[in-house]
Amino acid sequence: TAGNLLSIGSSSFLVGPAKQCRDMLAPERFYASVIYIVTLAGTMWSVFSIKIQFLTFIFVVLQMCALTWYMLSYVPYGQQCVRRLLKRLTS
Repeated sequence: TAGNLLSIGSSSFLVGPAKQCRDMLAPERFYASVIYIVTLAGTMWSVFSIKIQFLTFIFVVLQMCALTWYMLSYVPYGQQCVRRLLKRLTS
């Protein structure tokens, strides 16, 4: 979780922290941002409150997926390429 916070902080290097906070509500980033924040809180909850390791693992995996999707929104055609790749792999 701390590493993921550092990762999201490093993306602010690319666009600047104020613009990044504003852009988190953009349509292509909104769902990834919300899922990331929810899974970040879920990870902390499962680690410190209920202490269920499997649930923590699930939250961490979802966190990484949301962060990857968020970061791909800054790469031109990044999300489109991954969508096409997943579509080809699943068909």
